[in-house]
Amino acid sequence: MFLQDPGKTVLRKKANGFSTIELAVVMSMVLAISGIALPSISNNLRAYQLNSVAGMVADQFKITRFVAIRQNVPVTCYVTPNSPGYQLWTDAAGTGAYAPTDNTTTLSGSQTLVGSDSIPDEAGLESALGVTGTTTLSGSSSQVSLAFDSRGAVTGSTAVNVLYIGYPGNPSYGYRAVVVLPSGSVQIWTPEGDGTWVQTN
Repeated sequence: MFLQDPGKTVLRKKANGFSTIELAVVMSMVLAISGIALPSISNNLRAYQLNSVAGMVADQFKITRFVAIRQNVPVTCYVTPNSPGYQLWTDAAGTGAYAPTDNTTTLSGSQTLVGSDSIPDEAGLESALGVTGTTTLSGSSSQVSLAFDSRGAVTGSTAVNVLYIGYPGNPSYGYRAVVVLPSGSVQIWTPEGDGTWVQTN
């Protein structure tokens, strides 16, 4: 028979794992942190998507301008509404009709071209650009176009042309403006939190 020495302490092995209370506390902390971070992540994602679409639209006009300079002839960029959204295409052949070989950008997501009526501070953009009026090319239900001459300038117009990108029905999600100056220069503008428009490219 084995007798325990009363002067010795018996150590019990602690069970592995977490108690229910510890798990509940950790889960509460994770949920609280997620609740705080989720709106910021969502806002950053929307801003990234708007910047991406604005970059695609700006690139389409830059490509058209480059083709006009390279071919030494006027070249037109068309903005055509279609069922999922809009199609922007460069008429490199000068036929006025879309061809599968034309350089094309298709906008079919939640972020697309919107009219100036969706922009709460269009006058602020005009002020930032230093002009008294702009021509809005976006948000039309019919095809619009913008042509560049062999020097890369916009043909037949001295107006500042603007295409607005946003979330239709959700202006609070933000918006961007792709600006085509009469010289042919293409810029992207965005409103800051205080409403001030700044150029991003």
